[in-house]
Amino acid sequence: MSGTSRTLLKITDSHINPGPFQKMKCKLALQLFSNTVTAVIKTCVTTLQIMSMTGAYTANFLKHKNDLFDCLNSKCLYSSNPKMCALSEERPRQIQFLSEAKRLRGTPR
Repeated sequence: MSGTSRTLLKITDSHINPGPFQKMKCKLALQLFSNTVTAVIKTCVTTLQIMSMTGAYTANFLKHKNDLFDCLNSKCLYSSNPKMCALSEERPRQIQFLSEAKRLRGTPR
């Protein structure tokens, strides 16, 4: 087993092949849309452990979804993670990020 794959010890078979009740747990899905999984995929692409041409695109997709969840689940006025701060006019980057996410959602493929 490579050192890179050991970083995903928290990802279990339930994340990949969930049972009927596990499919209702958002927590399992959100753990896949994490910065950790994004970093591991990017590392595997860089070290050629993943030979897929879409590996980098997948990592970017996961990063975007993680940031979007952080932004939409913001609870406090201030946070060390800028995406988790409450929306306000003082933070135009979050509003720009959400506008861009909305624009990307409407882009036909």
